[in-house]
Amino acid sequence: MIVKGLSHIHRKGIVHCDLKPESILVFPSLDKEIANYQLKIADFGLLKTKEEKADVELWKSKPRGTPSYLSPEAFSGHIDAPMDIWALGCIVIEMLTGLPAWGKSPLLIEELRYLVEHHELSPKKPQRIGFFCHDFLEKCFMKDPSKRWTVDRLFDHPFLYITLFHSYYLATWL
Repeated sequence: MIVKGLSHIHRKGIVHCDLKPESILVFPSLDKEIANYQLKIADFGLLKTKEEKADVELWKSKPRGTPSYLSPEAFSGHIDAPMDIWALGCIVIEMLTGLPAWGKSPLLIEELRYLVEHHELSPKKPQRIGFFCHDFLEKCFMKDPSKRWTVDRLFDHPFLYITLFHSYYLATWL
């Protein structure tokens, strides 16, 4: 559902710029035959529209968003839809492990900038995840934003279909 919501806002020409678990609201579903819960993306305080010209120098000195979810290009002031995809990958890791994607201790923005810019790092993927999950995360964490998958491409990724299939059948047996 996060991917579906992200697809909607990207089609409207909006980049969230601060996607993180705290920005995902969970509600009981009105249609229990489809799902038990609905997710909604919230907290659009840092959003950027296509029409808005990014102040590159400002965003280089003070990147837009929460440090642990920032993409490499956010540190160079480049604000566009791929930065939300990077954050989505961080959220998926957190959903799988219960821990932030970069580890337990919060990173200062300067530390994260150094790690990402000088070591070409992305968050460590959890061990013992399936091929499709690993591949999904690889698509989210491509360093070059032009090569990072769009939300619409990710929407068709097998990881989401397998996850939906298992959650549906697990829910019907519980």
